[in-house]
Amino acid sequence: MVESTSKYAEAKPPNEDHLDAFGKTVQAFTKESLDTVVSAVGGMFPQDKKEQAAKEAEEASEKEASQADTQDGETHQKGHFNTSQKFINEAFEARPSILSSDNKSNNYRGFINVCIVLLVLAKFEDMLRNAYKYGILLKPSLLTGAMSGFASNPAFWPNITITLSLSFFAAAAYGMEVALSKRLPPSFLLFLQLSNAVLAFLLPALGVWRFSDSPAGATVTLLFATVTMMKLWSFSLICPSIRRTAESKDKTYVPTKRHFVRFMLIPTCIYNASYPKSERVRRRWVMNRLIEFCLAWFAILFVTVQYIMPGIKNTLPVLDKPDMMRFTEGLVKIAVPNFVVWILGFYAIFHIQLNVIAELLQFGDRQFYRDWWNATTVEYFWKSWNLPVHQWMVAHVYLPLVRNNICRKQTASFSCFLLSAIFHELIVSIPFHNFKLLAFGGMMVQVLLIKITKPLKGKQAGNVIFWLSIILGQPLAVLLYCRDHMKGQSGIWTDSDTHFYSKLLGL
Repeated sequence: MVESTSKYAEAKPPNEDHLDAFGKTVQAFTKESLDTVVSAVGGMFPQDKKEQAAKEAEEASEKEASQADTQDGETHQKGHFNTSQKFINEAFEARPSILSSDNKSNNYRGFINVCIVLLVLAKFEDMLRNAYKYGILLKPSLLTGAMSGFASNPAFWPNITITLSLSFFAAAAYGMEVALSKRLPPSFLLFLQLSNAVLAFLLPALGVWRFSDSPAGATVTLLFATVTMMKLWSFSLICPSIRRTAESKDKTYVPTKRHFVRFMLIPTCIYNASYPKSERVRRRWVMNRLIEFCLAWFAILFVTVQYIMPGIKNTLPVLDKPDMMRFTEGLVKIAVPNFVVWILGFYAIFHIQLNVIAELLQFGDRQFYRDWWNATTVEYFWKSWNLPVHQWMVAHVYLPLVRNNICRKQTASFSCFLLSAIFHELIVSIPFHNFKLLAFGGMMVQVLLIKITKPLKGKQAGNVIFWLSIILGQPLAVLLYCRDHMKGQSGIWTDSDTHFYSKLLGL
């Protein structure tokens, strides 16, 4: 009885599990019911639900951004330290200064540009000072007067007549070649041809000396006479050689009149049986070059009248009482405008004029000059700036002397230069009636400069010496010839010339 009682006392009431299950069911039902009620109520107010969701999303985004900023800050701080350390490590190395001669990769282009700017500004100041002092000297009336006076001034007539007479020597050379080549011994025919070529220069030179009163026009006439002589000399030597070659092949060679006239006009001094020919004549190109030609000569005339002539007039009184300092000042004043005239003259003649003539006559070889402006030796300049004359010298002076064992190569080169110096003296001295060997002496100084610049080949110093010889040498000759011409001092060297130059040099 007792055991039965204790058994019932320890036992769990039979409905306790049902009560627990019921409680959980009620609790779940209550929670589900509340969620349903809240959803239902939220469905009645959708805007509040969206605002709540947006607020929760914003809070989550701010939290993520805060964490990201913290992480980025740590990373940036670490990266900044690494970058700074890398820069510091690379900032120092063994290297020379930029302007040091030890720096092999230095570039001074900026300094060259600023020197050009300063040079332009300095010359612009000189131009303003010149315009303020003299005004514009090249008046339209001066141009029209010069053009009208060209035909009416008898001083120009001898030069024009002598220049036109050169055609008779050309006709004589062609006539002798065609008519007498089979009738006279070759040696005698060659003598007649070479004599005719020499007379093509000597007779015009005598006519200029006797009749011409215009030094500038006479100089141009003698230039034409020199070119005619060189062409006829080449024709006299090359044509028999071509004829003999043709006869060895059982053929005959007789130059046609058309080919000979073309040879006398094309820009070359060496005769040949044929020349490279261009396809057509570019008329528009020719017109453009002719416009450039006129503009170039107008610029030459303007610079001469506006700058060179006043400079010469201001310097000549100084020469009455020779003083080296004042003479050098006058020389430098006309050096730049004289160089401008010279470079414009080169461009007008050797580039425009010769190219136009070659274009009209369809002459294909247009290399009349090489890059003489880059010359590092004076010798290269003389071989490059006037190729037609240089080629004639090589073909008819240098090679015959060397191949016939008359002299060595060096002596043959000097012979070419000596012949060039003689003709420079004749072309200048005859029109000015002045045989004081100034041009010849200037050319002989070039021989010395050739020796000086030969070791400087390929170096900048050689190019500087070359430019100084061009820029200062030519105005020096201009001043000396103008001094004698304006003072009427012609003829050969006299004691007064010795006294003048001795006092000028301080001897």
